Amino acid sequence: MKKFSSLILTLFLTGCAVLVEQPDPGLLAEILGNQSNGAVSTVQPVDVLAMSDELKTFVDAHIDRKWRSKKRLEKLRSILFSPDFFAIEYQSGETKTAIETYQSRAGNCLSMTNLFIAMARYSGLDAHYHLVTARPEWDQSGNTLIWIQHINSTGVLRNGDRYILDFLPQLRAMRGEMETVSDQYAQAIYYSNLGAEAILNEQFEKAQGYLRTALKVEPRMANVWNNMGATQNRLKRTDLAKASFQQAIFLDAFNNTAMSNLSRVYFAEGNVERGDFFADRVARYRNKNPYYRYANAKSALVVKDYAKARKELNAAIRLKKDEAEFFDALAEVYGGLGDKEKQLISLRLAKLIREKSTTGRSSLEIYRSGNVVLQ
Repeated sequence: MKKFSSLILTLFLTGCAVLVEQPDPGLLAEILGNQSNGAVSTVQPVDVLAMSDELKTFVDAHIDRKWRSKKRLEKLRSILFSPDFFAIEYQSGETKTAIETYQSRAGNCLSMTNLFIAMARYSGLDAHYHLVTARPEWDQSGNTLIWIQHINSTGVLRNGDRYILDFLPQLRAMRGEMETVSDQYAQAIYYSNLGAEAILNEQFEKAQGYLRTALKVEPRMANVWNNMGATQNRLKRTDLAKASFQQAIFLDAFNNTAMSNLSRVYFAEGNVERGDFFADRVARYRNKNPYYRYANAKSALVVKDYAKARKELNAAIRLKKDEAEFFDALAEVYGGLGDKEKQLISLRLAKLIREKSTTGRSSLEIYRSGNVVLQ
């Protein structure tokens, strides 16, 4: 089960920081579709927390607002995840509104959080979006590397206890630094997710419309500017791609992804000096990313370079020991090398990792005086 909320598209893994000047305002206006002439792709805004009359009637029938707040919270958790009620299923690539999640009974963490917050507020509970910013990981989708963060919900009960409702309880150990974010910020994440999903489906004009909407909601989200750059690059609008990556770095001097993407644009233009300037600052960091090493190994496997693939996979496993796909690939390496014993060991390890992984159900944590009580 993977974390999913703010899906941030990137072509290359990076790290390090460098300041750039803010790009030409005219280019930024063109990216955002703010010119008075010409048609631009747009997205009809939606209220991600809107509730249908049917859903309101359901909540009214199952939750009494006279109950103490903790009882209402526990009942909402049961409604969302119990087989007797909604039994929401996790779908990593499905970003939905509260109503869409209710109707489909499936969605990613942002989708589930939209539904929970809408129902919680309707039933009189304090509920807010909660972004997990610590220890981001990377996943792989086709030939594109994507950064995935996690979002859940939090609030304060009437007695002062703070709770966290999480769709993926196995991520508990991943929680370090967390941040409560506004509805507006979460709405921008919603459109950014839809934009990234459209990019993965090669619907670039559609992606541009979603990302424009995200940036109009929250214009200072550097990761969305990076996504916009990836979109413009696929639309062969190099000047707009470059301006988008520059804006991402201008807003966030430590946005490693945008720096790496910008270096690729400079190299494509033949500007080796500027390309090297950025590339040199990210090269030493990418080898610390297990999914970058895994991607290198997969490329080596294509050409049957088993020695390189084994080296890269061993490095990936040292960095992240609980990724079954790494051991699957290692088994393929040993199969190519004719080492059946190590191939079987690798396959067994991959199987053990999968057996240890848990399926998506919610966890509820109540914080009292700094202590965590799991329920």
